[in-house]
Formats: sequence, structure tokens, C-alpha cells
Amino acid sequence: MNNNEFLSIVDEVEKESPEALNLLKDFALLNPKGISEKLYSDIESNKLNNILDLLEKKWLIERQIEEKKFTIEIEIQNKIMDLLEW
Repeated sequence: MNNNEFLSIVDEVEKESPEALNLLKDFALLNPKGISEKLYSDIESNKLNNILDLLEKKWLIERQIEEKKFTIEIEIQNKIMDLLEW
């Protein structure tokens, strides 16, 4: 995914769910190989599922639903970190 595609996807996510974009920024700081959904237990379950579904649909994360965790590509994390530096 090139930078323009990434920025376009981030814009779409922000329009659909600003909260999803905030969580995506959090994900940039976590272990990309396995982020537990339990870290976000303060978010109502259906809302969290909707956010994670959106991020997966946009190819930003990959969910392991049975394990209640998800992963994020290091390349995506790096692009998010670049956004945070702006």
C-alpha cells in the first residue's frame, strides 16, 4: 500500500468513525503480532466489534476472532507513526 492509498483509507476511516482512527493510532504503539481485544474492554462490545470490523474491511488490521485478538502489519504501524508526527 503506497502512502496516497494509505492516506485515502485513513480519511475514509476518520469520516466513518473518528473513534476507529483514534484506536488505530493506539495500535501503532502496541505489539503488532497480537493485540488483545481485552485492552479495550472499556468500549461496549458491539461498538468495539464495529470499529474492528471497519479497520479490517479497510485492510488495516487482521482479526483472529476466536482468539479475541488482532494483528497489524509493521508497515501500517510505521505509516501511522508518521501520521502522529505531523
